[in-house]
Amino acid sequence: MPGKKFFSNKFTFGKFLVVLYLICFLVLIILPLLWMFSLSFRAPGTMNTIIPNGLQFDNYQRAIKLADERDYPISQMYKNSIITTFFSVGITLIISSLAAYAFSKLKFKGSKAIFYLVLIAMVIPVQIFLIPIFIFSKYTGLLNSYIGLILPYIAFGMSLGIFIFKGFFDQIPKELSEAAKIDGASEFQTFLRIILPISKPAISTVIIFLFLQNWNEFILALVLLSKTNLYTVPVALSKFVGEFYFPWELYAATVFLTAIPIMIVFFIFQNWFIKGLTAGAIKG
Repeated sequence: MPGKKFFSNKFTFGKFLVVLYLICFLVLIILPLLWMFSLSFRAPGTMNTIIPNGLQFDNYQRAIKLADERDYPISQMYKNSIITTFFSVGITLIISSLAAYAFSKLKFKGSKAIFYLVLIAMVIPVQIFLIPIFIFSKYTGLLNSYIGLILPYIAFGMSLGIFIFKGFFDQIPKELSEAAKIDGASEFQTFLRIILPISKPAISTVIIFLFLQNWNEFILALVLLSKTNLYTVPVALSKFVGEFYFPWELYAATVFLTAIPIMIVFFIFQNWFIKGLTAGAIKG
């Protein structure tokens, strides 16, 4: 095991630098979260203090009430984000897994070139496509609609899904699919009954990454949605700060409320996700 070898050998200066880097990286991630969490319980006007004078446990209730008063109800934000994220992730999962299986197990002319095009699409910024997507949505009547936001989410999530699935499918021995075909299974039956059941780590990895990406997506939602009742979580949060005075302690409470689904999804799929990031995931 690489981890055991790392700690069993003599602790060198190089390993010390690695550990120091990981500790600093962890601190840089955790400290802002802890500060934001503490801010959500602070009294008004105590944002810049290191140690708060007293805690306001009703900030979350006040944040929900204030959001309702300003026509950005948290329940509606949740609904819009859940609908767009759930359907976009689900459809992307299906299409990308099928495409990745074709790239990995079905050799056809031009497959490598097409796959490289898919990889190139991963590094192209979404801002480049904003105007074409807006014009397309306008003339097809998809502006201010769930489907008008779901379709771009699917398109931009495909590359990542295919990349992760193909990397996992390439590790699956050919003997498994060949044995299924000998038993009379079709290509789709092999994919559905043999490949998918052992691909839970890859599925979990794709779900977590796409859920995080689509739930926090801001640019497309801002451009394609202009009706308040359709705002997703990031757009509604930006309006809190941009249009009105919004107390920072209540804003912090709102941020943590809207981050709950992300934490739930991660805790559900964390075990398979960790397997997907380690070697020998198929055997596990």
